[in-house]
Amino acid sequence: MELQEVNELLTRYLRPQTNPVAVRLLSSADEIPKKAKMPLRDMKLHMTVCQVLAMSRRYGWTIAIGEEDQACPWGSLTLGFLPAKPGLLDGSFDESHGYMEKEMAVADYQSIPRLEYGKDRYMLVSPINKAEFEPDLILVWGYPAQVARLIQGRVNETRGLITSFGSVGIACARMITGPLLEDECTFVVAGGGDRYFGLTQDHEMIFAMPLSKVEMTLKGLKETHDMLGWRYPTPSYLSFEVQFPQRYRDALAYLREKEKE
Repeated sequence: MELQEVNELLTRYLRPQTNPVAVRLLSSADEIPKKAKMPLRDMKLHMTVCQVLAMSRRYGWTIAIGEEDQACPWGSLTLGFLPAKPGLLDGSFDESHGYMEKEMAVADYQSIPRLEYGKDRYMLVSPINKAEFEPDLILVWGYPAQVARLIQGRVNETRGLITSFGSVGIACARMITGPLLEDECTFVVAGGGDRYFGLTQDHEMIFAMPLSKVEMTLKGLKETHDMLGWRYPTPSYLSFEVQFPQRYRDALAYLREKEKE
């Protein structure tokens, strides 16, 4: 399915407030498009993955971020830009620095999904209506009602469930790494960093679609709209008789009385 068609279907059936974003991981700088901005080179700033995603969906920019651009260690860790060193995974780093107890640190770090270290060096993002590359996955930000429609679209053909995993934060691991490793859609409630630095708002959730599930999900979105009447904005059921207070009923009866001749 071409990205232009993906954009048209999402616009028609969801009306997202910000641009859905195409994401691709790159193994070398040679793959970065000339028009792509880079945080350190072009803005003289180190940035987070969630900041870059926010710029793409809100500004319409095509941006590439590598390890040298990163301000957040967890973004580099989950994308495989930096190695997961033993001292981090066994909790000794946090314990020795007085940040948290070893057991708590282990639970945190072991829960972060990680791509293979060194396989990719950059993450490229672009609004899907401007992307000139085949994405690894597509991200959509929306109201819970909009995300619910995407969930309905995904499970329409196969039924069953899709899952979501919550944590203290590190939303990039849940919406990028997790779906890529599992090759499955997921939905994410933004945590600490994505709210602070990616400016994800109170009303927003994220739906992630690996490329292999995009066509299936959008086909289901269309079919549930056309055949079942599930849609966004959610229709209201109005075929009922209003139950008014007695005063209203008495007034209506009075108004209907015929005047005596």
